[in-house]
Parts: sequence; structure tokens; C-alpha cells
Amino acid sequence: MMSYEYSKEATTSMKIGEVARELGMSVDWLRKAEREGRIPPAKRMMSGWRFYSPEDVAALRRRVFLTDDKED
Repeated sequence: MMSYEYSKEATTSMKIGEVARELGMSVDWLRKAEREGRIPPAKRMMSGWRFYSPEDVAALRRRVFLTDDKED
């Protein structure tokens, strides 16, 4: 069985810190928004780390920048 940590999807995707920088958000904001259901849950590696595909990042960008309350 292949773990996410070695899958092609995980190696071509971004970790939460990279996504936060890309979107100009804090990691804490992304975690809180996920916890509160304002953004869809991230995929997880076997280790529990979040990872985002390029499609996930594009969807987050659309969703985040359509809302006014980015800085909670």
C-alpha cells in the first residue's frame, strides 16, 4: 500500500505554509477557516500534514478572495 507521503499527488502539491504565502494569509487563518467549515478540509498525509493540489489552491483563492472577512 502506498502512503500519501510517497504518492505523486503529495509530491506535486503544496504544504499549508506554502499555500498561506501564496494566498497572503496566515497558516493560523487557514487552519481556523477549515475548522469552522469556511473552506473545505485539506487532504492529509499519513503523518497528518495538510497538502493542497494546484486545483485546491485555485479553489481556495477563488473562495477566500470572494469573502470580506479574511483577517479573523
